[in-house]
Amino acid sequence: MPKRSPRSDFGTFVLHWVLVILVTVQIGTGLRIASHEPSLGWLANLDFVLPRENLWYWHLVGALGFTAVFVSYITYVLVARLGQRSRLDHSRLASLWRGGSARWTTFGVLVLWVGFGAFAAEIISGSLLYLGKAGWAISVHRHAVWFCIVFPFAHVLCHYLAGGIDQVLRILRPTRLVIPSAPPDILTMLAEHVQFVDTLKQGHQPTLDDFAVISESKRETARKPLITSVIVGASVVALGLVAQNQTSQTLDVPLLENLGRFDAPVINGDVSDAVWAMAPSIGLLTSQGANFAPERQSWIEIKAVRDQTKIYISLIWEDQTRSLRHLPLVKGPDGWLIVRSVTPESREEIFYEDQFSMLISPPTVPIIGSAVHLSPKPLRGYPPSSTGRGMHYLENDAVSDLWVWRASHGGPSAMVEDARFGNPVAPTPGQLSGAEHYRGGYAPDEGPSCFIVNHALSKNPENPALVPLRLPKDISWVAPREDDSHVSADFSDPDDARYWMTDDESEPYSLALDQQFPENSVIPGIIMTCVPSGGRADVFGHARWAAGRWTLELMRALNTNSTQDVPIASGSLVWLAAFDHAATRHTRHVRPIELHLP
Repeated sequence: MPKRSPRSDFGTFVLHWVLVILVTVQIGTGLRIASHEPSLGWLANLDFVLPRENLWYWHLVGALGFTAVFVSYITYVLVARLGQRSRLDHSRLASLWRGGSARWTTFGVLVLWVGFGAFAAEIISGSLLYLGKAGWAISVHRHAVWFCIVFPFAHVLCHYLAGGIDQVLRILRPTRLVIPSAPPDILTMLAEHVQFVDTLKQGHQPTLDDFAVISESKRETARKPLITSVIVGASVVALGLVAQNQTSQTLDVPLLENLGRFDAPVINGDVSDAVWAMAPSIGLLTSQGANFAPERQSWIEIKAVRDQTKIYISLIWEDQTRSLRHLPLVKGPDGWLIVRSVTPESREEIFYEDQFSMLISPPTVPIIGSAVHLSPKPLRGYPPSSTGRGMHYLENDAVSDLWVWRASHGGPSAMVEDARFGNPVAPTPGQLSGAEHYRGGYAPDEGPSCFIVNHALSKNPENPALVPLRLPKDISWVAPREDDSHVSADFSDPDDARYWMTDDESEPYSLALDQQFPENSVIPGIIMTCVPSGGRADVFGHARWAAGRWTLELMRALNTNSTQDVPIASGSLVWLAAFDHAATRHTRHVRPIELHLP
């Protein structure tokens, strides 16, 4: 009679394959998200297999599903009394020295424990990240995933070495579950022994019926392990949804008149106005930005108040250095050079100004990511991402408001650029050729662009060197630097440093004026050509830096009546991001702040 191939019980079959699907989703989306990190840029080589759309949504929803099924599987093993197959006792460990299939079975159990440990580490660290607790959780989450990736291959290999291909394929052959008998219960045995002795003392011959009452009282009711595990898993999902609701952050934006007799705050970067002491606040930890020491994270505090037409916002974030340099120009022995560490500009993380951005979305799913597309080239037929990591855009005519403050662009003029994420913008010929940076769905609101870069190539075909567009009229504030502070990544600029200039403070480049600037002169890389106006200037803001913190005050109309802006109302969602002298690599947080306008 042919030997019957090994099979797996139906519950194991179902839970195993659901786990496989969810692990695949988690690893795929997790690796794509991780590809944004500097040390993991090589993951871009897997662009053709990694997912691109709604990454955080699928990663977080998948994480809740994975946690529920993982707990369900453990419950199933316990209820169905299948723990023996993964038990690590003395006799099983001793088989490591005996050889044969027993050795590989034990190796398989060891691999199972390591894999389940990695899964548990991912669940715990991921939960902390979701709750805004970064720090060591980021490192654990990033490193445990490699064990999760290796685990399936090692798991299958151990099964194959222990029992051949039939042992591997057993998971494809479900069968009915047979629950092993429970271990003897010492109390039941003692009670039956006492009844046996009492029956003998009464002069009766004991029969099986004499023990029916005890046996029936101790007999377990029919078990339904799969149903039980599904109920437990559903409970985990329910608890996750409750935790999401209970731990979400809501910022109250009270009316000034409800706080007392307070005037609107003066927007000057000084939060000593009395109203700010009364305003509710929320603090959150943002992480994974460039240069923020020591763990690439910054704590941000936000407050907001309003009157009948305007909202006033106070933001304070940690940044150990005041960085005002935006690709300045330095005069070298052979002419002018742009002070930078890398090209293109979007990858600069040293010689750049500090920035802060605030993303405002209408009420939607409270998960970051619908505007984030992580891929070297996320849009077919469009230019690739200049950063090599991805770009921002939305689809189906959706719009999110983006306010961007820059220390040297808008800072001196109290301008905060009002921009948006929307449908991918049609690329220009220069963007298609790669000469210009393509920004996907990012676009400033209507209004003149009042800033230009202060450099171009000379018109001399025999010497097409880089030259400034304009030179300062007064060279006293760009005297030659006797040290290398202007090329130091950790240098904190003084409050009166000038890395921008206006048309009135400068004049067009000429060789005669150039000769007045000695070697090592440093001049601004930004020229302010006009006063911001139009929709681009809807947001007014001013910032100050002191003692390792920036303080930024903002003001905008609650409703600008523009299709390029998002009206601010109860339910609006807000994400915050800080940049420490980096062009694009900013801190981030997963869950938004929900505004409540009582």
